[in-house]
Amino acid sequence: MRKKRTRKISAIVVLAFALATAACTQDDQKGADSASDDPAESETSGLEPEMQADAPVPADHEVLAEARIDVDRDGTEERIVIRMTRGTKREETEPGAFMGPVREGDVRLELLDAEGRLLQSRELNPDFGGTPLLFEERRGFTLFPEDYNGDGIPELALGQYISSNGFIYNLYEVSSGGIRLLLPGLFSTAYGYSAWFEHVGHRAFKTSYYNMETGVYEEELYVWQDGRYVRSRHADLACGACRRLDGAWPGLVYVPVEDGFVLDAGEPVLSGYVHLSPPIGGTTYIIHELYSYEYAEDNAGWVRNTAAVIRPDTGDVNLYPLYETNTNDVYRTDSIAHGQGFLRDGKWVYAAAVNDGKSGVRHQLRALDPVTGNSEILVPDLPETEDTHYSVNWMTADGSRFVLVGNLTGRMWVIDLSDGKAAQLADAFPQPWPFILIYPSPDGERFWYQDPERDEFRYYDLAGNMLASFPATSGMHNLPAVSWSHDGRYTAYSDTFDRDNRHVMFDYGDAGQVAPQRLAFRNRQGGLVRTVESKEDGVYVELAGWPAAGGDVVLLERYKLIDNPELFNERIKTDRSYALLDLATGTETGLTLVDGPMPEKAADLFFGNHYGPVGLVDRDSGQLAFRDVDVRRVETGDGTWAWTETDWEARTGRLYVWDPAAKQVSAYRIPPSESDSVLAGGKWHYTTDMAARRLPEPSGTP
Repeated sequence: MRKKRTRKISAIVVLAFALATAACTQDDQKGADSASDDPAESETSGLEPEMQADAPVPADHEVLAEARIDVDRDGTEERIVIRMTRGTKREETEPGAFMGPVREGDVRLELLDAEGRLLQSRELNPDFGGTPLLFEERRGFTLFPEDYNGDGIPELALGQYISSNGFIYNLYEVSSGGIRLLLPGLFSTAYGYSAWFEHVGHRAFKTSYYNMETGVYEEELYVWQDGRYVRSRHADLACGACRRLDGAWPGLVYVPVEDGFVLDAGEPVLSGYVHLSPPIGGTTYIIHELYSYEYAEDNAGWVRNTAAVIRPDTGDVNLYPLYETNTNDVYRTDSIAHGQGFLRDGKWVYAAAVNDGKSGVRHQLRALDPVTGNSEILVPDLPETEDTHYSVNWMTADGSRFVLVGNLTGRMWVIDLSDGKAAQLADAFPQPWPFILIYPSPDGERFWYQDPERDEFRYYDLAGNMLASFPATSGMHNLPAVSWSHDGRYTAYSDTFDRDNRHVMFDYGDAGQVAPQRLAFRNRQGGLVRTVESKEDGVYVELAGWPAAGGDVVLLERYKLIDNPELFNERIKTDRSYALLDLATGTETGLTLVDGPMPEKAADLFFGNHYGPVGLVDRDSGQLAFRDVDVRRVETGDGTWAWTETDWEARTGRLYVWDPAAKQVSAYRIPPSESDSVLAGGKWHYTTDMAARRLPEPSGTP
């Protein structure tokens, strides 16, 4: 029965695809319908919660779903409406895919202006094989207009239930110039009558579906090329300009687009490791680790890592195998076997897993030349430990030393990369899982250690000399407990006066957040420089950002807490205010928070950690533009500062670049995304979903 059902579902998908493809001939269909179909007539709301009777009743002209969006970007929102022009609604009582209130009939996609006048429309039934369309009320119906191909015109995926494994979707372009079917027959596990697909860069998206033949979830990548979407892995929509980069990663496909390219790995990749080289012969290279692993039994399994070395100005992509091996401890290998940094000559240092079949897995340090692809061994055998994994490791910024720490014993080795010799420090720095309690300086030369046994913080150099210490207070603090300034001149430690739960913003077990009442700033020597305390009960103070360009002035935020009405056991900030604090003099200068877009000019940028917050300050006016949600820093390597912001409610994204010399902020429209990224040469934006784009002229701050 299972195989028969599989064939039936496959046949339905193929039929729907064929019919939808044929429906592309309707693309010239334009707006005005007959007076009887005027949307102004009987605009009743669809998907009402109650049915009047079990027998079918008319559902003519019901609005099933709608969304408001500025289709033409002229400042006025239009309405995208899904209307059942003729149909019925009934109560489905038989167990199955459709239960409860169901609507069935003829459906039309409409674009209306702000006053409700019809601009464009398209009958949808012919695109889905000409049969009546069904909508089950319990699934809901929310529209997700999105611009996937980067042309500024919204697209809309509309679907129908096909099986328990997913929906079949058609992708439409919606504009005042017409409604066009761009891509028919998308099979996806999105499970909704409209779907949002994940962006891949600026001109592509991907869908996922369950393949009943293989028994696993698979992904399809759709790339906009020469005025249409292509699937790089399918002969029926193959693009002539696509090329395979076989070898180190079998099946990887290079897909050129109008302003860059997309890489299709053909399988899931843990693609969070992207590195930006220093200039080598005037060229900056992007190194993307294509890392994957599989568990076999218990913690044993298989690991593989390949370097995709990208020269963005020419579009050249070269693949170099780093390692591929079986391991008896995937978690342990995963904690170390990645990129670590760059040597002075631009060679990239990475840790590799090696298995000779005799002594088990060991790890070594290697250096890859991004220009030639040649690799050399720096340290043939990294110190092994009886710990479950390596808790933290880093390279010094000058590329001279590598630091390695075991999690349970806390043994620390400092390895000289010029000769590969390792020196173990006398003190130990245990790290109780899952926490990391070592906080290295930005240059990697010094570190603070939070000792949970002795309840104190100690400060060391890489020779093992303790430079300073201070006891932990009786209050609560967040993790990481110590924050370094970007220039490495200061650290900040924040805590509460006591352990009262009213200071807790949220607590999800291993992840929690408290609102601090005190900040202690220390210099690079470990000496206390300045303490800031809340002077009013119920008012909190925290570090909101370090100066991006370095210096003595930091950004502070003060606020109160109230219960979050939308989430149980969570408190949120209110009555927020901001000030600049000069650590050298203790002088505070109040700021005025300004809503709206980021300014084009800003003398000062303040940044927290990788995920923000970010604040731009105009000291002359005392104004602050501040963001603390959905921010991600973007590595540039050229002295500029960049970050992305995503507004998930508006489904928009921006890439911002701040030039500290010119005090200028440039803004670029990007898709909403959760990907990390780098900016090479000031022009090439590469994301961890494997898409590169040459940036246009800045779009300002719309």
